[in-house]
Amino acid sequence: MFRWKFSSVMLLLTVLTCLSRVEARMVVGVSTVNVAFLPIYLTQDKGFFKDEGLDVLVVMFNAGATICRP
Repeated sequence: MFRWKFSSVMLLLTVLTCLSRVEARMVVGVSTVNVAFLPIYLTQDKGFFKDEGLDVLVVMFNAGATICRP
């Protein structure tokens, strides 16, 4: 019984240690500079993402048809 508890605790500690070292970048795509995306820009500028340990990259992408005129 003691071996089972000890093994369980050691496995749990190993998993938690591995999970705490995972690093990832979150990419947030915005389609335009608009008031609707103001919270994302404010959060990034004020450093709230970094305060929570998040690495966030805000990327603007072309969401609509591009008008090509000759």
